[in-house]
Amino acid sequence: MMPWKAWVAAIAIAGAAFFTARADAAPNVVHLNWGSQLNPSDCPDDQNYRYLEVNVTGQVSNDADQVPGTDPARFWARLEYNRHIQVWKVGIQVDPPPVTGERYCVLVHYQGSWMTIAGPTPGDPGNPNLKLTAGIEGTFEGGYRAVVIGVLNETGSVKLRGRAPTVDRGWSGLPYASPALDDWIDRFFLPGSVATPVWWGWIYHGGPNSTFVNACNISGNADCPGNGGNITP
Repeated sequence: MMPWKAWVAAIAIAGAAFFTARADAAPNVVHLNWGSQLNPSDCPDDQNYRYLEVNVTGQVSNDADQVPGTDPARFWARLEYNRHIQVWKVGIQVDPPPVTGERYCVLVHYQGSWMTIAGPTPGDPGNPNLKLTAGIEGTFEGGYRAVVIGVLNETGSVKLRGRAPTVDRGWSGLPYASPALDDWIDRFFLPGSVATPVWWGWIYHGGPNSTFVNACNISGNADCPGNGGNITP
């Protein structure tokens, strides 16, 4: 999910793991009501018009999750997840050129797992006394909502319903090595389409009292609480 990170500020999800290590820490319990933000009823519409154009589910493996705010990007966990993509047509775009096409609401759900590499924690990366060990594992869930103005790709080159092909991002496991690109927006929409994020957030569970939230941050908006908590050894 690295292309999405480029939109909002570098985020990702999930990681495969079958080790016995677990995350334990001092209490840092945080919460994220992500499900209520990824509902078709949250989409804008034109006179109550809403039509489901894309509805696909697929697996993504060997992705990497970036430590928030790092530049150059540094990664803290390997990710594996199931990704459910819905694209709803919600009306005709009336803005003037150069943006042309119709208006779509994108809802993307993620559920999966992560496994750490050695390095800084995602919630307190500047703390030299708090470092992750390799092999800590956990689960995550969340996603994002966006509005796309453009033209849907109906050429037959991509599947718009059912099971999507599995994507292997091919991450090497090195802290500064990026996984391969996987911009599904470019597959489902023709060139020139413009995507605008509306809401995004993920919650990571790493064992008793070890939870991290990476989410949009809008002052005074409880739906966009920003980052909170941490995953610690």
